[in-house]
Amino acid sequence: MKKFKVGGVVYVTTCGQRFIKITCPVCFGKLEVTLILGDDSRVLLPCKYCAPGYEPPRGVVNEYVAGARVDTRIITSMDTTESDVETHRYNCSGYISDDTNTFATQEEADEHAAKLAKEEQKRLTTQAEYLKKENHKSYSWNAGYHRRTAKKHRKDAEYHDEMAVLCKERAK
Repeated sequence: MKKFKVGGVVYVTTCGQRFIKITCPVCFGKLEVTLILGDDSRVLLPCKYCAPGYEPPRGVVNEYVAGARVDTRIITSMDTTESDVETHRYNCSGYISDDTNTFATQEEADEHAAKLAKEEQKRLTTQAEYLKKENHKSYSWNAGYHRRTAKKHRKDAEYHDEMAVLCKERAK
């Protein structure tokens, strides 16, 4: 196991995420989607994937992008833990690193940073694909709900129109 000394210069890898705006992958910026029902009729629905909360669709979504970087740091103190395997934690002026992300050369650190970024991007992509698949299920449910509700309200409107005519006739 590598061990560095206090006062030594090391290269520390970190991996993080940031948001970028991309065109909505569901409506492709058109703000609505077309649902084809079983009888081949089409229903236009507002896109819920790019509509945050109760806001209308925006045509763009925020997506996480993984990014790793390498920082040069000087070790100010260190802790060693011995159990089955000896491990080290390095304090670099308030930044804590360990054996897994601390390297002696820039090349080693760059290689590890690229590996971290690739793994994180794969995790984020898998998560985004899952969310997109789950969100599609709500389109058909929403279409059915709104069609059912519209039908109910049409019946209610007919009933109230009939009642208004009866009331008008009785008032004569």
